[in-house]
Amino acid sequence: MKLTELAAYRVVERGLDYYLNDAVSDVMQTGTSEFEAKVIGSTEEPYIVRVNLEKPRSSRCTCPYATGTNVCKHMIALYYAINPIEADEFVENRRLYEEYDDEDDNYDYDEYNYYEDDEYGLYDTEYEKYGNELPFKIDAE
Repeated sequence: MKLTELAAYRVVERGLDYYLNDAVSDVMQTGTSEFEAKVIGSTEEPYIVRVNLEKPRSSRCTCPYATGTNVCKHMIALYYAINPIEADEFVENRRLYEEYDDEDDNYDYDEYNYYEDDEYGLYDTEYEKYGNELPFKIDAE
C-alpha cells in the first residue's frame, strides 16, 4: 500500500501543493526504501520528514498532525518529491476529473424532452412509439 492511499484525499492534495511549491528540500536516501527531507510548513523551522516506501505506516514527521498513524501533508510532499511521475499523474487525473465535472454541470437535461410530471416516467419519444398504449402492464394495488 502506498503512502498516498493511507492519507485523506485533502491531505494528498495539500501535500501535492507543498511539493509543487518547492517546500521540500535536502532530500536524502537513508535506506533501501527510506528517505528523509526538510519540508517547509507553517512554522519558522522546517519539519523533518521520514518516509518509508516499503512500510509507509512507519513514516514520520515532526509536525503535530503526524501522531500515531496519521499521514500528514509533509509526508505526502516528500513522497511526491521521491516520485515526481506519480505527482504528474495525480495532477493530470485531477485536471481530467475537474474537466469532466464541469461538463456534467453544463449538461442540458431538457434536450431529451423528459417531463418529470409524466405519470408513467416515459420519454416523449416513447409516447410517439407506443401511442396511447403502454409497452407494459401496470399492476394496480
